[in-house]
Amino acid sequence: MVERAIGRYVAMMALSGMGQPRSYYAGGGSIDVTIKNVPEGWGWTWVEDQSYRDGRVQEATPAMRALRQEVERIHSAYNYDNSDSQTDYFERRYYGSVGNDPWLRFPRY
Repeated sequence: MVERAIGRYVAMMALSGMGQPRSYYAGGGSIDVTIKNVPEGWGWTWVEDQSYRDGRVQEATPAMRALRQEVERIHSAYNYDNSDSQTDYFERRYYGSVGNDPWLRFPRY
């Protein structure tokens, strides 16, 4: 469902010539996706970590990491990147990011 929605949105913007009016900056626009309303326990848990102010942090569960990876895959599936930073040439269909609310720590392992 999300995959079709992003695909339709990108196609509609390309046909209309309007760009991607989600988030604007000097270079154009971007499509930013935020994963929200994920219940504690399924999407994240509290873990002890003394390097944070409160001594604990919300950490993503394996299920949440898998969900975010899939959303990132879908987000980038309709994009292309023909950029060459050596010659200062940038050509992409759109820029953007995938985030989540609340902020979660995603361990890299």
